[in-house]
Amino acid sequence: MPQGYEVFEAPENAQVYLRKVQDSPIAEFEREVVADGIRRLAGLEHFIVVIEDDCLIVYLPAMESKEVDDLIRVLAGPSVLQSQRMQGARKHLFTCSKYDKMLRFRLVDSEKRKFTIERRCFLGSIDNWMMLCAPASDLPDLVEEFVGHLGTEEFFELF
Repeated sequence: MPQGYEVFEAPENAQVYLRKVQDSPIAEFEREVVADGIRRLAGLEHFIVVIEDDCLIVYLPAMESKEVDDLIRVLAGPSVLQSQRMQGARKHLFTCSKYDKMLRFRLVDSEKRKFTIERRCFLGSIDNWMMLCAPASDLPDLVEEFVGHLGTEEFFELF
């Protein structure tokens, strides 16, 4: 591999390609703060947190756990969901799923490590980011306040 390049998998479509290493003011430990918060507060096991420029972006699978379980029940029967083979199939469905951007933490003050938070808006022509709170805050505080809503209907009511 050429020096200064990395293999990158795009979360939206799992396309793998070679790209220049992306410099970012975001530290890896900050990505872990968000990932740990999602596991702890939202109880989600399938998600991706990516560092892009001055942002941490949270991606969730397009299919929810209940939809995957219902699909397996329809295809293989109601009692098969607990089998080890079907758990493997369930994991595979999430691995191959399309992932959508849902939440974005933007670093706005690199000296004080202050972030803002935005959620993805899915209102047709608006399809963009919506600010959830101002002024900027510490990353752990934003994680505590907002990531627990991921994967719920409440998430779409956040403004």
